[in-house]
Amino acid sequence: MEDIVGDVMAAFFSASSDFAYDPARGRFRGWLKTVTVRAALRRAGKNLRCGGVPLADVPEPAVEALWNDVWEQELVARALAILGQELGQSVAFRAFEAYVLRERAADAVAADLGVSVETVYQAKTRLTRRLRETVAKLRAADG
Repeated sequence: MEDIVGDVMAAFFSASSDFAYDPARGRFRGWLKTVTVRAALRRAGKNLRCGGVPLADVPEPAVEALWNDVWEQELVARALAILGQELGQSVAFRAFEAYVLRERAADAVAADLGVSVETVYQAKTRLTRRLRETVAKLRAADG
């Protein structure tokens, strides 16, 4: 895996000196996906599998769907990290983390934090909205 990351980084830095973003040619993540899949195929060859099927034989729409899923998961993870930095150890973030991310019962979270169950629900609602907004900003920044 580290070799693939190294290949992708090398491709990025070699292309970055004369790189000019042209939205008509596609998005950065499309280019990154192509470079990553090609690097993986070069490194692993026929041994690289996706769902038991050699990656070279996986239809492009399936690779695209998998790539999009992973990309979205990374956006959410980045957004959560940003919210965590902004909110630190606030009761609202701790409630959101326990109730939404760890899937603990609202009454148990409320008892642990010394707040009402309604406070836990409010934290979920407010931080879910902020999470969506942060993901949207990251998505816009990624082009």
